Amino acid sequence: FMVYAKRVFFSNGIHHHYSMAKITPDFSQEYFNSLAEATGATLSDEALKAIFDPSFDAKKVNLDPDKGLVKGSAVNFYSPGLTEAQVDAYYSKIIDKKDAQPISYGLNSKLVKNAEGKIEEMVYKSVVHGSAVGRTITNAILRGREFVLSGVNLAITEALATVGQDAARNETGKEIET
Repeated sequence: FMVYAKRVFFSNGIHHHYSMAKITPDFSQEYFNSLAEATGATLSDEALKAIFDPSFDAKKVNLDPDKGLVKGSAVNFYSPGLTEAQVDAYYSKIIDKKDAQPISYGLNSKLVKNAEGKIEEMVYKSVVHGSAVGRTITNAILRGREFVLSGVNLAITEALATVGQDAARNETGKEIET
């Protein structure tokens, strides 16, 4: 468990930071559930599926044209149901093609379909993910590090931290520094 937790922390999520492949645990879901139960940590069914189902969110960014960049990737920058063609069309409308030094689009945001079915950009702010982002940013600043976690990865990382600290405490018999 500790090797998996360290890999996830190092990669800032459940996907390897270079290969984009999912980091697979060397322990069973039953073992993880027993650790979570013993420490009071909880994860959604989606987060558990992301950890233990090798076919679910298998690649962080999937460049395989048969699977598609938008539908085949685990990142959550696009609402379910959006196609790569819709994403390309949205950005082609807002990009200033005459700008010699264009700005980057799509950073810190998610493309969504609103109630009317129109595609719009939802900018990530603390209100999108609630206090979890605030705690993560505060902890990163306090530790002098910068990292970004989103969606399922944030929930998994927080649960692994809770379970991992308790597991390490049980293995060493003393409190560990976080």
